[in-house]
Amino acid sequence: VPGSVIPLCSSQWERMFNTTRLPGEETDKIQHHLDSKHIVVYNRGRFFRVWVYHGGRLLKPRELEIQFQKILDDKSLPVPGEEKIAALTASDRIPWAKARKSYFQSGKNRQSLDAVEK
Repeated sequence: VPGSVIPLCSSQWERMFNTTRLPGEETDKIQHHLDSKHIVVYNRGRFFRVWVYHGGRLLKPRELEIQFQKILDDKSLPVPGEEKIAALTASDRIPWAKARKSYFQSGKNRQSLDAVEK
């Protein structure tokens, strides 16, 4: 857990969120976004985009809680393959980098990956 043994200076916390490690076959790249309008929640094999801004205003905790409760109450099944996508990120870097290059460069897969990473 970051900051549990050696405290992080406040400038390091900026990179705790909106940051993605992009796998490469030889080395990874770190991609940082200054801001994101949403977060992605994974629940029961499904991915959900949760908006954190409305009309330029950061949502209040209660407004976020309502969205999270809707996700918890959602009984719909994952679309084919959706529940297994997260397992790719648990793979070693090279197989994940190759799968990413082969299957996530365009179409719905690219859009889905962008939603998670941005």
